[in-house]
Amino acid sequence: LYTPVMFSLIMDTLIIRPFSYNIASQTGEGSIAYMNWATTLIQFPQGLVATAISVAILPTLARQSVAARDETFRAYKDTLGLGLRLTTTLIVPAAMGLFVMATPIIALLFEHGAFTATDTGITAQALRLYLIGLPFAAVDLLLVYAFYARKDTLTPALIGVVSLVVYMVVAVALVDTFGLFSLMIADSIKHFVHATISAILLSRRISGFGSQKLFLTFAKTVTASLIMGGTAWVTLPILSDVIGTQGILHEALLVIVTGTLYGGIFLFVAMILRLDELR
Repeated sequence: LYTPVMFSLIMDTLIIRPFSYNIASQTGEGSIAYMNWATTLIQFPQGLVATAISVAILPTLARQSVAARDETFRAYKDTLGLGLRLTTTLIVPAAMGLFVMATPIIALLFEHGAFTATDTGITAQALRLYLIGLPFAAVDLLLVYAFYARKDTLTPALIGVVSLVVYMVVAVALVDTFGLFSLMIADSIKHFVHATISAILLSRRISGFGSQKLFLTFAKTVTASLIMGGTAWVTLPILSDVIGTQGILHEALLVIVTGTLYGGIFLFVAMILRLDELR
């Protein structure tokens, strides 16, 4: 079971990373650093939500997948469905929040010493392009673990090869037009492709996901996140002027106040929409 996993890790280490660094190094000074800073930020919600939930449900999924009884197999779908709904409920607003608050968050964390406002702007743009693929990456991780629970490590590895080819083709095709940002666009498309193929293949093997209300949860979460994001897009410049952005104390206060406010707006709208997963 470990051999395909090892193959995926080797692909990531010996192909994806050198390829990405090589492309980034051709797009200007500091590009690799911008990519790494943006990647650091994107990994925080990914680990806090998708990785944590995937690890939490894996033992139950593995136990439920080995039983042949129909009712236990339905339990496998219910457990996976709950994981997917929880991940969606958490990762979509996290992605939206990071998207609209990218500049003040990056300024607070990195804009000190030689890191200038120009660096903040470039890193923020890279982060936003990465964030487009974050929900797909989060959902995809649960689907990969669902394959693992069924003692199938080969299928995710093969899907990974396909998505790797897509990533490299898109990056090379767009680098002349978008420069460094071609890598972020390619990364988001890679996650979309991997998640889509994983969902289709897993659905066929388990005869559908059952009645999990995944679309309803997604629709409610996206609606609440868009209202939160729209509010933030309008009010963030105003609050930045009122609170100020000069000095680490002002930067921290801006992030804390706006993060609390916009998070509260999401929760309020989600409660009105009766987004059950919040409980």
